Amino acid sequence: MSLSVALTGALVLSACGGGGDSEAAPKSLSPLQQAVTDGLSKSGHHNVSSRLTAFNPVAGYMISIQSVLAGPLSTTPQRLVQTVNNMPTTLPLPDFEALPSNRALVDGKVVVASSYDKVNEWIYNDGEQVVVETRATDGVTVYSRSRYTGYESLPLSGLVASAPADVRRASSLSVLYSLNPMQPRSLLKADAIFLPGSAYFKRTVKREGELVYLNDCTNAVTRGVDLSPCAAASLETAFPYTHSGVTYQFTDGTVQTIQGHRAWVAAAAMPEATAPTESRLMLIEREGKVYIGGVQHHGATLRTRQDDGTVVDHSVRLNQKAFESVKTALDF
Repeated sequence: MSLSVALTGALVLSACGGGGDSEAAPKSLSPLQQAVTDGLSKSGHHNVSSRLTAFNPVAGYMISIQSVLAGPLSTTPQRLVQTVNNMPTTLPLPDFEALPSNRALVDGKVVVASSYDKVNEWIYNDGEQVVVETRATDGVTVYSRSRYTGYESLPLSGLVASAPADVRRASSLSVLYSLNPMQPRSLLKADAIFLPGSAYFKRTVKREGELVYLNDCTNAVTRGVDLSPCAAASLETAFPYTHSGVTYQFTDGTVQTIQGHRAWVAAAAMPEATAPTESRLMLIEREGKVYIGGVQHHGATLRTRQDDGTVVDHSVRLNQKAFESVKTALDF
């Protein structure tokens, strides 16, 4: 039976003796906060990331980032204990420093998100919900914030190869199930079963605050704060501009000031095939050059793309038993 989360909570008051005075006890956790606490306590949850193909799985990698809550949730941010686990022992860990950097504009300056092996996330209660801060490589600057608005624990049993669609179609796990007709075989043992106590967490998360992210404008992939600029010298000369198969005209957006910089932001969101989470294309002038990026507004649901291209309003995490089950079931 699933543990569904309602987004309500109660304030528990306790009376103190002596002269009839009373004071409010600490606020109890809302059902959502309790569910997140339960999910992240002890062995926590696993976020699987993979770059595999069934054609040649030994050329890729499959890792999980395990997140564990170190102490009780409160309004004081605490850092999640996060470790990288290599799922197939036959493969080495990836070169994390060679993976693309995620960059954002914070207070007018470019900051870089921490890499997979140095994830730096902080979690705290806010009202009836839970907020997670992802910090930049300096360990202090907040790169982005997200807000949990739903957190559901769902049991897993039976054959690993027959997991529910939520698990089988999750982008990082679908390669194991050979759901793509172009893949010649499953990468799972046919008789492997989920261990008792296996479950997955179905999370609904929204953007907290505005995220202004930046990308390289050319095929020259960079790392760190120095991105490759576009060829245009100004916003006006950048158009028409084609991005992911869509051609934009200058009139398709508006010129705004973003964190002290002059920027053009598209009026319409990018196609889901380009950006599952609602994002608007942005061209921004910095230090005499034009750079490309996007804007995610406060309240946008962080959506994920499944193996068949559909976009859903949730993401999937595995508990420890489910992680161990999938790891044991790997057949390569």
